[in-house]
Amino acid sequence: MSYTPPDYMDDLNRALNVSLDTDDCELQATAAINEVDRLQGIEKLLRDNLVHIIAALEQKRDSDADNEREGEAEEAGTLIRLLRSLPDQAPAEFYTENEEEEEEEDGGA
Repeated sequence: MSYTPPDYMDDLNRALNVSLDTDDCELQATAAINEVDRLQGIEKLLRDNLVHIIAALEQKRDSDADNEREGEAEEAGTLIRLLRSLPDQAPAEFYTENEEEEEEEDGGA
């Protein structure tokens, strides 16, 4: 069984949470591209300002701890750790290598 372009578009839209009640491929592609652009804009804003965001959260965490708001201080600390561990986009080689490994595991199919 092969993976068709409509399968790809359906999977892509599902991954992007794009739900359109149409079979118009151009409209679906436009919606997907718009969502990718939106997400990339958010990521750029976050990554470009990450140092400042983390610094502000550290100040908030320290202030919360000083004012005995341990729950809020812990939440800020968790968010700091999550922001520091944001993964970068996997390089294309990651997908190519995995694809080849999967083919080998499947018996070269």
